[in-house]
Amino acid sequence: CARLSDEEITAAVGIAPESKPTEPAGPFTGCSWGTGFLIVQIAPAVTLITAPLEAESDCPSAGVGDESIVCFGGVKFLTNGIHASITTIENVTEAQMIAVARTLLPKLQS
Repeated sequence: CARLSDEEITAAVGIAPESKPTEPAGPFTGCSWGTGFLIVQIAPAVTLITAPLEAESDCPSAGVGDESIVCFGGVKFLTNGIHASITTIENVTEAQMIAVARTLLPKLQS
């Protein structure tokens, strides 16, 4: 949760319910804002299979980091050996998720 502040989420998506850590899921650690409103997860690339799923090969680039896609209600990208995933179950647009990714990107590069 420390990688993105509530204020940065507000700037990207318009509102920022209080953040809370998510339960670890395999190598991923992350944070959610609200009840699934926005979920941001990161994991070291070496812990994951990096090849895209077959269905993801048709997804457009998110234009953020390396190997980025925007598809299936989420944005994924790789930078500095870290995979990041930004997903939602609410009415968050692709543009808003990409804005979150662009805010997160430099924090993962340092």
